[in-house]
Amino acid sequence: MGISVTSSNAPNHTYEMLADAFTDGGHTGFLLDAKVMAAVLYDFLTNPRLREAVKEEHRTLASLLQRYHAALREAYSQEVGTTPTGR
Repeated sequence: MGISVTSSNAPNHTYEMLADAFTDGGHTGFLLDAKVMAAVLYDFLTNPRLREAVKEEHRTLASLLQRYHAALREAYSQEVGTTPTGR
C-alpha cells in the first residue's frame, strides 16, 4: 500500500522544499497530505480486512529482505569490498 502527495519537486528535508512549503501550493499540498494520511489511518483502524492485508504485505516484504540484501551485496561486491557471499 502506498500513498503520496507532493507539493515540491525538491528532495525531502532541504531548504528548497522548505521554501516550496511556504507557497500557496505548498500549503495546500501539506493540508491535502494531512487529510489523506488521516483518512488512511481511519480506514486502517476501522477496517479489519485492510489491517490484515497490510499485515500480509508486511510479512511478504519482510520475508524478501534477506534476498534483497544478498542481491545488493552481490551486485556491489567490488564497490563495498566484499565477496558475493557477503564475507
